[in-house]
Amino acid sequence: MMDCHRVISYSGRCLLAVDCRLHKIAHEGDLFRPAYFLRNLFYLYDKVATINLTKHEIIELTQPQLRSGLHKLPLGQALAEYAEQSIYHANRKRFADFFDIETIPERVSAAKLGSIVEAFRTKGPDGTLIWKTHRIASSEQDIYFCVVRVSDAQDMSHYEEKCRAQYVLPSDGEEDSVELLWKNFITGFPLPAFWKDNQRRFRGVNQKFLDFYDFDSVQELLDSTDEDMNWHVHPEPFERDEHDVLEKGITIRDVPGQCLARGVQRNILATKWPVYDVQGNIAGLMGYFVSAEALAHVQQQSHEALFVDRVTRLANVKGLLFLLAQYLDEYRFGHRNFVAVFIRIRAIDRLLRRYGEEACNELLGCIADEIRRIVGPVGASGRFDRNQFLVFSQYTSQEEVRDLGQRLRTGIEAIHSFGQRSCTLFVEMHMAYPQDQSDFYEDIIAALLGRWKKKS
Repeated sequence: MMDCHRVISYSGRCLLAVDCRLHKIAHEGDLFRPAYFLRNLFYLYDKVATINLTKHEIIELTQPQLRSGLHKLPLGQALAEYAEQSIYHANRKRFADFFDIETIPERVSAAKLGSIVEAFRTKGPDGTLIWKTHRIASSEQDIYFCVVRVSDAQDMSHYEEKCRAQYVLPSDGEEDSVELLWKNFITGFPLPAFWKDNQRRFRGVNQKFLDFYDFDSVQELLDSTDEDMNWHVHPEPFERDEHDVLEKGITIRDVPGQCLARGVQRNILATKWPVYDVQGNIAGLMGYFVSAEALAHVQQQSHEALFVDRVTRLANVKGLLFLLAQYLDEYRFGHRNFVAVFIRIRAIDRLLRRYGEEACNELLGCIADEIRRIVGPVGASGRFDRNQFLVFSQYTSQEEVRDLGQRLRTGIEAIHSFGQRSCTLFVEMHMAYPQDQSDFYEDIIAALLGRWKKKS
């Protein structure tokens, strides 16, 4: 509709004012069409989806302005991704329980209103946390309707307390339990940890952080950014990651980088996540890092726990099996001969009864040191029973094998004391070659499992 009137005229010319109004007349039938109904659902709900428990899939109805109106995904994948990307970590256990597909039918059927509902702190596009209500209602057999909307304010105190009770003990002393837990946690946290404000300025660190950079106090870096401290040769990746955390609410995990500490460039893996205030807005970030040296130490400890005998520091049964596989590969594909030398020392059992386990372990350590000295870097050795050892060694002639056997026997039998105690040791020895018998591998496996017997 358009209205037009003359404002002024002069010398045969006119100034006109035009008022245009656009009116869209919706037919009554349009209001009841499914497409019209679905489009208007998004004025009430952030997400609308159907869940098919038979096909284990979810169909999400996307926003009406998008080209495609349906987005189909495997149910388990969709729920896992939504929880990881959108649900606040403190609420994820409740979220998983609420969307437990095994119990949804029973819970919905038992609900008085025919639907179940829970609220979770959910991330918005900028990472801000907003309480959103998730409702599941029955549609037809094994098909359920799920909608998500911003929660009503009156219910939030209930959920705040429910979430807090998940990880905070009730306070029964003068000091608030949250503060007490925080002090104990950050003191005992085994890695360098830090927290910053929303301008990326340091607001606190733990003692491990101070030790890593050789600071005396947090005052030396308070209100400074990484760039102010000049401890990154290439600061851009660290700055970019922290902006992503602060502006998008994402968590970054184990991102590799380098930093300068005590005048040396160190390789680290950094993890950072957003810090939220009581309103759910991002107020800063927290993080920690692990140095490559510390990681290598942990890996070494893990390796030793799996493959090293704690008494002798030689290989244990798992370690010997791993070594055997390597020697067999080199024998089969590299055509390098090797020998397996079995060693049994019967006196160990008698000395164990006489002196006890601690003293016997001391003797085993002496024997292991002697084996390690004789074999040197050209062979491998381990213990697979209290008094039995196994040595692998490559060779080019039988003379080398005989010499190795003689040196092992002589060296072990030359041990006549350990600590203040005396002993006499006799060595039983057997040598096995992969080319001499088809069941070589099986025989060694039997030996490592405690079924070895001396062969003539």
